[in-house]
Amino acid sequence: MSEWIIDVLLIAVYVAPAAAVVAVVVSTVLSARHHSSDAGTANGINAPLIAGITAAAVVVCLVVTYIAGSSQPTVIGGEEYADTFRLKAADMFINTATLQLAAIIVLALALPIVLRVIKK
Repeated sequence: MSEWIIDVLLIAVYVAPAAAVVAVVVSTVLSARHHSSDAGTANGINAPLIAGITAAAVVVCLVVTYIAGSSQPTVIGGEEYADTFRLKAADMFINTATLQLAAIIVLALALPIVLRVIKK
């Protein structure tokens, strides 16, 4: 693999999570400015509860996948990488994204079944 491709991939690995964190912070600030504190429900749904559960689930998923991540050194482009934090962090992001995609697929497949059961 060419050296410049590896450099581009490494930059993307650092820029993507940083951009995601910036987007979350900006979104949170803008959301807090536009919603009053008494707007706890939207269409009869407890939005703050759902947001809290979602945030907690993401944090738990990140922590669990970091702990479960491998710290086994790897060779990329002929160079060995053995930094435990970076190896575990890479596994964390990959495994978290995979788990979230799997959850979305399961929910998308289960939703029609659940809606049919509820209508009966």
